Amino acid sequence: MNIGIANISAAVVISGIAMTSCSRVAADKPVSFADFAGTAVMCLDTDTASAVIMAEETVVGHQAEFDAMAAVMGLGSGDDAVRDWIDSPAVRFFGHEVDSVFKDSRTVEKQLTHIVSVMEREGLSVPAKSYASVIWGRPQSIVFADSVMLIALNHYLGGEHPAYSSLPAYRRRAKDTRTLPYDMAEALVATACPPERNDSTLVINRLIYEGALAYARMILVEGGNMADALGYSSDELRWLEDNERELWRKMLTSRMVFDKSESTVERLLYPAPFTNVLSGETPGRAGRYIGYKIVRSYVDGHRDTKLSDLLSPAFYGKANPLTYIHYNP
Repeated sequence: MNIGIANISAAVVISGIAMTSCSRVAADKPVSFADFAGTAVMCLDTDTASAVIMAEETVVGHQAEFDAMAAVMGLGSGDDAVRDWIDSPAVRFFGHEVDSVFKDSRTVEKQLTHIVSVMEREGLSVPAKSYASVIWGRPQSIVFADSVMLIALNHYLGGEHPAYSSLPAYRRRAKDTRTLPYDMAEALVATACPPERNDSTLVINRLIYEGALAYARMILVEGGNMADALGYSSDELRWLEDNERELWRKMLTSRMVFDKSESTVERLLYPAPFTNVLSGETPGRAGRYIGYKIVRSYVDGHRDTKLSDLLSPAFYGKANPLTYIHYNP
C-alpha cells in the first residue's frame, strides 16, 4: 500500500505517487465514491451483529477503498477489520456530529465530480481512481493510499468544535465545511503536479507555484470565492488588497523573492498567524496571496492558458519568470 505524506495546506496529506509533471487526458472519468463515514454513523445505534452486516454490505461494493482505509487506520483483517472500523473511538466520538454537519454525503460526491471534471478540461491528470469519506483519529484530513483518496469529514466540523480547541485560531478556521472542497481540489492538483525544485530554485519560483495552486483552488471549486480559496477572512483579504503594492515592493527591495533559503519560503508561504514582512498585521501566507496575484495577472493577459500550463515547471520554474509575467500591482 503506497501511503505518503506531504506538507500541503492545513493537515492535508498526499501520497508519493510517481508523477513529476502534468499529463494531459482526453476522457472524463466518473467519480466512484464510498460513503464510509455515513455507513459508520448508521451503525452507531445498531446492535453489533446487525452493524457488521450493514458495514460488510458497503464494503462489498468498495473493497479497494476499504482496504485503503484499513491500511491507513491500521485495522485488522477480514471481519475483524470491519468490526474495528465501526467500533473505533473516532467513529463513536465524532459520528453523530459528522452526521449533523454532513447531512447528505452526495454533497461531497458532487463537489468531487465537479473538481475532477474541471481538472480534466484544464488538461490535468487525476491521480485518484476512487474516493471515500471516512472518520478517523489521525491528524491528517486527506490521505492518498495508492489511487484512493480518503477524506476525513471529522476534520471539517467548524472551527469552534471542542476537538480543535488546542489548535491556534488560524488553524481552527480551516476546520470548516467551506474549506473542504478547496482542500480536496488542492490535494488532487498537488499530487498530479508536485513542485519541481533544484539548486537554482528561487523563492519567486515557489511563490508562483503556490500561486498556481491557489488559482486552481479558485477555479476548480464551484462558486469559489477568493477569501475562502486563500483561507482568509474578508478583513484579512481587504488588508492584503489595500497593501498589495507595498508588500510586493518590500519583497523586491529586500530581494526576498530572489533568495533560495527555506527559512524565507517558510516565512512567506507556510501557514501562520501572520507574515513577518511589513508588520504584525500582515496576514499569514501573504506570499501565497502575492503568488496568486502574479499568476492571475498572467492569466488575464493570456486567456487561453490552462491549469496544466501554470503548473508546469516550464512556467513557474524559469530562471527569471518576472520577465514574461509582468506583474505590476
